[in-house]
Amino acid sequence: MSKVYGNFAWIYDDFMEDYDYEGVFHFIDQVWDHPKKEEASILEMACGTGSLSCFLSGWGQLDAFDLSPDMLALAQAKLGHREGVRLFQMDMETFRLDRTYDLILCLCDSMNYLDHKDKIFRTLVQVQKHLKQDGLFIMDLNTAHGFEKNYGDQVFLQEKEGVFLAWDNHFDRDLGINYYDLDFFLEEEGGLYRRFSESHEEYTYSIEEIRELVQKAGLRILKMTQGYSQEEDLSQAGRIVYFIKKEDV
Repeated sequence: MSKVYGNFAWIYDDFMEDYDYEGVFHFIDQVWDHPKKEEASILEMACGTGSLSCFLSGWGQLDAFDLSPDMLALAQAKLGHREGVRLFQMDMETFRLDRTYDLILCLCDSMNYLDHKDKIFRTLVQVQKHLKQDGLFIMDLNTAHGFEKNYGDQVFLQEKEGVFLAWDNHFDRDLGINYYDLDFFLEEEGGLYRRFSESHEEYTYSIEEIRELVQKAGLRILKMTQGYSQEEDLSQAGRIVYFIKKEDV
């Protein structure tokens, strides 16, 4: 099982057309109360193919990293050589950079790929080290309710020009793990298709577990919302967005 997208990275955007990166950006713009965003320092963790990075790069200094070299290659192609933008290949648990940040983001359920609470904790410790005292950390996590309702035990078939994807999903309710096997077929010259396969897992964590880990890392939760909305009733949340600050000194 992998937490790194390989060949799938190259068709990732084709099958993420329904994800509203611009809407997420406007949500962040509304909730992040910073007087001079054009001068701010921003870190995007697990930036993927850079779709959100393109919006964030319109603010201040942007650093972004991902574990997948394929994702980063696509992000670099989108961002070009924009001034004030740096891309890195790093792991969420061990990343180390030469500055602290006004805003740190870890979105698109990236934290769900961490398969143990210790890994969540180590990631939060790195966030604490890189977050300014008055900075804001925003992360999201898919919930067990969301995986069960939206994915469950199903096979999803999608076809785009030149590519066909079969997504075989299984959510283990007892373990709180979402398993998905990807088989995709890319059309090559001459009309032949080449098959690629990848398997991934996402892990669910309760609010109580996250709250404990956040506090242990020297951080505190300001609030939580149901997805990218202002709704704070989390009883039916498929995705929870956490707003986190450093503990007061």
